[in-house]
Amino acid sequence: IARPGKKLIVSDFAGLELRVAATVCQERFFQDAFRKYSCKTCGCTGESNIMLHVCPECGESDESAFVHGADLHSMTRDSIAALKGDRQAAKVINFSIIYLAGKYKLAGEYPSLSPDEWQEIIDEYMGRLKGVKRYHLRQERLYREGKESIDIFGRRRYVPKPKRIPDKVAYMKLYKRGLNQIVNQPIQGPAATLTQIAQNDLRAKWISDGLWKSRAMIINSVHDEIVCE
Repeated sequence: IARPGKKLIVSDFAGLELRVAATVCQERFFQDAFRKYSCKTCGCTGESNIMLHVCPECGESDESAFVHGADLHSMTRDSIAALKGDRQAAKVINFSIIYLAGKYKLAGEYPSLSPDEWQEIIDEYMGRLKGVKRYHLRQERLYREGKESIDIFGRRRYVPKPKRIPDKVAYMKLYKRGLNQIVNQPIQGPAATLTQIAQNDLRAKWISDGLWKSRAMIINSVHDEIVCE
C-alpha cells in the first residue's frame, strides 16, 4: 500500500528468464520471438538485438501499430502439435522445461494434462528446440564430470554429485536435485543480476534528475519485478 499522496508502480521484465535462456542456450526459436519486429503503419519488418520502442522506418510508437517481439507462447502452441492448441500449457512448458521439469512436475503445475500427455509434449518440444536440448546435455556433462558452471556474468557454481547409496531411487532423486541446480544457475542467476542492474540504473537516473526520495524511490523487488513508490 502506497503512502498518502503516492502510487505504487510495479514494473516487470517481459519474459526475462526466457530472454536469458535465448542467449545461454543459443535457442533460435526463442531468439526469433524476441528479435523480430513489425509495423502495421508502414509494413516494415526486421530483427534487432536492441529493444525498439518506435518503428525504425516511420517512427510509429509501440503504443499503437509498432510491435517488437512476437508472442512466444503462441508460437510454441502453434509449433508443438502435442499441445493441441493450448496456449496456457505452452506457457507452462516454456517457463518449466528450461529448468528440466519432468512430466510429474508439469502435471502438478497444470493438471489439465496427464503425465503421459506432458511426456509427449516434452519429447516433441526437445526435438523442436535443439538449443535447449544441447544446453541440458552440456550442463549435465559438467555435473557428471565434477566441473563448475559459469554464467554470462562470470559467476561460478559447483554442484557436487551425491555419493552413491544402496537405494537407487533415493540416489536418483538426489542426483536430479543437483542436476536441477546446475541447470538453473546460468539462467536464474543472470536474471537476478539484470534486475539488480536495472534497480541501480533507475536509482542513478532518479538521483540525477533530482527525483530520488522526494518524488520516487524503489521500495521492493520480486523476482523480475521492480516495485516503486
